[in-house]
Amino acid sequence: MAVPGKSSYCSFNISRIPPSDFEDRIIAPFVKLAVERGGINLGGNVSFRKDNGGGWTELLIPTGGSVKFTHLYNPDSRYFKEPHGGIQIFAGSNSGISSEQMERTLKEFAAYCYHELNIQCNIVEQKSGGCYIATAVYGTYDCPEVWTLRRYRDFSLTQRLYGRLFIKLYYVASPVVVKIFGRTKWFNAFWRGHLDGWVSALNERGYKDTPYSG
Repeated sequence: MAVPGKSSYCSFNISRIPPSDFEDRIIAPFVKLAVERGGINLGGNVSFRKDNGGGWTELLIPTGGSVKFTHLYNPDSRYFKEPHGGIQIFAGSNSGISSEQMERTLKEFAAYCYHELNIQCNIVEQKSGGCYIATAVYGTYDCPEVWTLRRYRDFSLTQRLYGRLFIKLYYVASPVVVKIFGRTKWFNAFWRGHLDGWVSALNERGYKDTPYSG
């Protein structure tokens, strides 16, 4: 199944980094490395979008794509809710950003984390399959939104007969739908709106959006 765009992901331990320092010690150095070492063009009107609940910060790349920094904490807290964070690079199919550039940037960032912050940064191999529509919409199988949906699938839908039937039908129909419509703007806009709302509701119900291997 062809999925529009490319993505790379890394996880790292942030238990010793206060939330107030996250931007200066993680985001700013990553952006600097992306430009200087990774060769990623971040020129133009780069903008940030933040989750008010403290779940992530997203850097929107003008040429097409984004970098999502996962950091689970309460805005008024001195500590992160969970010890691990992550960085997800997503490049749209027409962004001009190659997989090699993304991997090189993550490797440079991993070296920075080790030498400058004394923390381990692990580059995670990307997967495919499973949540076909969500993967097409968000550009990767491994991101906070899809991790949430995969947990709902594994811990809720699979426990009920109607849920298992839905999963079987979904796995038959969705690859065909994505193959035909996955690259169209209306398809992505329609499903992005619905999935964002559903993911938010699941997060409120306790389904986490942290890295998940299921």
